[in-house]
Amino acid sequence: MPASPSVKATTPTLAALLIGFLLVLCSTQPPAHAAYATSGAIGTMHKSLGGNSGKLGPAVGPQRCTLIQKGCY
Repeated sequence: MPASPSVKATTPTLAALLIGFLLVLCSTQPPAHAAYATSGAIGTMHKSLGGNSGKLGPAVGPQRCTLIQKGCY
């Protein structure tokens, strides 16, 4: 059974709205004030370069210590 004319007319509009919503949802930037703590050698180097107000600015991701022999990045 073929689709009715009203279904044919509304399907592209609904698809466009859904795509637009998903693009807005996925492109939302994290808040500018979000900062992550640094410690150890990474924290020491970050502080020596001016910390959050220095050349590097605040850390933009969490410190991960998952490298071989507990190395961090």
